[in-house]
Amino acid sequence: MPFETVTGWTGPLDFQLTAADVPVPLTGMTVDLILKDRRGVAIAAATSVPDPVTGRVRYSPTPTDLDYRRSPYTAHWKVTDASGKVVFFPGDEPDLWIVYGQ
Repeated sequence: MPFETVTGWTGPLDFQLTAADVPVPLTGMTVDLILKDRRGVAIAAATSVPDPVTGRVRYSPTPTDLDYRRSPYTAHWKVTDASGKVVFFPGDEPDLWIVYGQ
C-alpha cells in the first residue's frame, strides 16, 4: 500500500522498520532515506531515529521536497551498522509515495 501525502508537507513523518512484522532495533545504527522522484532524481532527505528500540525512523521534509508534479516517489531506508554492513527496508521493491496537490 503506498504512502500518501500532499504537496508542501513539512511536518515530521514517522515510519517503523520491521522484518517479518517485528520491529527492527536500530541502536547504534545509521539510517538514511533514499528518496527519489518519478524521474529518479534523488531528494536530500533529512532523517533521524527518534526511537531506536522500536525501529521508528523519521523523515523531516523541507517545503520543496514533496511535490505532486514530481510524484510518485520511491523510498528505501538504508541502515548501516557499526561495522559498515548495510541493509535496506524494504528489502525488495522500494515503497511508493504518492503526493497530491493541495
